[in-house]
Amino acid sequence: MEKQFMTFSIADGIYGINILGIKEINYSSRFTAVPLAADHLVGLLNLRGQIVTILDMSLALGYKTRDIHDETSLLIMKTNMELSHVARKHGIDTHTDQVGFMVDRIGDVISCDESEIESVPAHIDVDVSKYLEGVVKRDDSLVGIINVPELLKYP
Repeated sequence: MEKQFMTFSIADGIYGINILGIKEINYSSRFTAVPLAADHLVGLLNLRGQIVTILDMSLALGYKTRDIHDETSLLIMKTNMELSHVARKHGIDTHTDQVGFMVDRIGDVISCDESEIESVPAHIDVDVSKYLEGVVKRDDSLVGIINVPELLKYP
């Protein structure tokens, strides 16, 4: 069965999220800070009247907190209620609330057969590997496939 992933970069890593769970890509950097919030909570975004919690997934993936720059983008996820029957059939799960992930830059949409998704390499730190469903080989790089429900449990 074919799957499609929106790819993105965090520092020097390339990652992907199943496109069925993504509502939109947004380039706003107008967040409202949340006092005393956890380090991975970037802030809140008013997106056409909806409050979206913006999370920095870089900490869960073993990177340091990053600064916002010109290419910083947001992947706004569909809520569980917005997911289609097709998405649920493929095991896509997000959250009951509106959330978005801050990433360094958006890449391309890639397609692969489910059989092309390999296990997370054994040398990846166990605290990081739990946020990955697997990896897909592309040209001279590996794309880490994000396990969104697990990532939303961080820390």
